Amino acid sequence: MIDPFANLRAYRPAFKQQAEFFFAEERFVGANCAPQSGKTYSAARKYLLKVIATQKKKIAANGGKPVDGFYWIVTSSTDIQKPVKAAFAPLIHPSAVDTKRQGSDTRWRNIKSGGGDVILKNGAVIRFKTFGSGEGLVAEPVDGMWVDEAARCDDETTWGNLFSRLNKTRGWMICTTSAVKVNAFYKYVYKVNKDNPAWKWVEWNSYDAAVDMKGEKNKGILTIETIEDARRNLPPHIFKREHLVSWETSVGQIYDCFDRGKHSVEKFARRAPLNYVTENANYFIGVDPGAAHPTGVCVVSECFGIYHVHEAHRWSGNRSISGLVYDINKLAEKYGACKVFYDCASSGAFFALEWLKVAYTRKSIVAPALKLKGSVVDGISEVYKLFKSDKLFLYAPKCQELIDELTTYCWNEEIEADKPIKQDDDVVDALRYAICSYTRSYKSVLGERMSAKRGVVGDA
Repeated sequence: MIDPFANLRAYRPAFKQQAEFFFAEERFVGANCAPQSGKTYSAARKYLLKVIATQKKKIAANGGKPVDGFYWIVTSSTDIQKPVKAAFAPLIHPSAVDTKRQGSDTRWRNIKSGGGDVILKNGAVIRFKTFGSGEGLVAEPVDGMWVDEAARCDDETTWGNLFSRLNKTRGWMICTTSAVKVNAFYKYVYKVNKDNPAWKWVEWNSYDAAVDMKGEKNKGILTIETIEDARRNLPPHIFKREHLVSWETSVGQIYDCFDRGKHSVEKFARRAPLNYVTENANYFIGVDPGAAHPTGVCVVSECFGIYHVHEAHRWSGNRSISGLVYDINKLAEKYGACKVFYDCASSGAFFALEWLKVAYTRKSIVAPALKLKGSVVDGISEVYKLFKSDKLFLYAPKCQELIDELTTYCWNEEIEADKPIKQDDDVVDALRYAICSYTRSYKSVLGERMSAKRGVVGDA
């Protein structure tokens, strides 16, 4: 007789920490790991073996008669379900599926679709859930669940609902995640259960996984070389969190790679085949409009991947919106056709409306700054990489206020989150809006020359 789970039972973890996680027998088992280090690959196998073992016990307790068991796979979104399904679906051999009950519902095998139950011949009913489906997380008792990327659930109530589903059945939980900011998961699940004997927490960092990824699907993705490259190019606190699995609050100077002697210059060198002051350079402006705080403005150009900040200003907060628009128009005209990226919060909306009044005479385009997922930290990382790789330079005579802010811009040590201190950050914010919006969304468009466009455009 063919064992439909033969390949599953033959799996062996690739390194010590992964083995400690895979073979742990505690009711609650958690893995706090670096991205792309094999946690999903290993957890999918551990989860399915736990489902099989639990159903075997339920059937035995029911006198050998068939009995249903309910099991969840919980992710933060359907997008996060994709890698989970990619690791999970191939482990279910067709002969293990109860085709009569399953019917034609094969959504669980479709990587791109959400939902879909998996009904096995042993009575196990496996359901995909997301944190966002609040009512779906309180519907039924569950015999076991796997929560992937658990730290993305920053809601204490949701975690209460998940644990409540296991109370009646004395069910088990497998919890896998990567370190992110200190949030509800960290406070109410990870930290409080670190020394709980009912829990087994295992951690491994990028170096642990890269030593030997033999047998893993992502073999070759995580190597010592890629880790060292990340160490060179990422801000230290981000590298520490992503690759060394640290939950510590970010501290210290944010742009510690900014070298005043190297990146602040009296004149720009010719670092490209053609001088940057040519038709090959794209000019754009970042604006952090202020009403209660000063307005930050940065004029930036890019040519062949090299960025130059030509002017940076911090204007007083009592300047009128119309006066602000007038001054920025003057900068746009001075440097040629520009894209103007502004923070659409607070004064930003009024800034856009004032621009509409004068747009018919201007060649520039104004657009809301592109807000990224994890906007502040991701944006800081983008600017940090340019300084780190010596691809961002400031014209010292006209960027003194930006230089001052770069050297004093620090993480807030008094709160448990990746947040900078909100003080003297107007110009550095304008720089971030300019560079991130340009590199992430508009670069190809601007390459076709911005002078052909006018007026106000929609969100990026």
